[in-house]
Amino acid sequence: MGGAAFLAGLLRPVSKGTVRLRSPDPSDHPVFDMQYLSSPADYLVLRQALRLCMSIAAEMRASGYDFRDVVVPDDMDDTTLDAFINEGKTSLFHYSGSCRMGEEKDPAGPGVVDMALRVHGIRRLRVCDASVFPHILAAHIQAPVVAMAEKCADLIKAANLS
Repeated sequence: MGGAAFLAGLLRPVSKGTVRLRSPDPSDHPVFDMQYLSSPADYLVLRQALRLCMSIAAEMRASGYDFRDVVVPDDMDDTTLDAFINEGKTSLFHYSGSCRMGEEKDPAGPGVVDMALRVHGIRRLRVCDASVFPHILAAHIQAPVVAMAEKCADLIKAANLS
């Protein structure tokens, strides 16, 4: 007997969270407010994904697959689906974007580092990790982080040679 599972997830969520300093003491842990699903647009996408998953499962069942529902909502109306989504919501991502690359005065939100990964207003300090990605990547972050680290190493070497 085989099995199948469907997982509906947001690859490009509209919702954005925050990371804030708790106090001036650097040993205090920061305050994270993930704000998962704070945008109605994210619910719309997840509802569509759940309905598609249920439609595929029904098609498989109609084609003769012995396919049983294990964890599904009782109804497919928006209210029931939203409750189902809230019950199981979690992140599929490695956290990123807390020190986003961009202009300091960017109307979309202030950037922390410039295109050369230098922290705005601080000399000889760069940030080189997933926190500088201005948008959540719709892929695993390992390869982009390695590529960025290679580029950062080149930038540092070039700066030290001049």
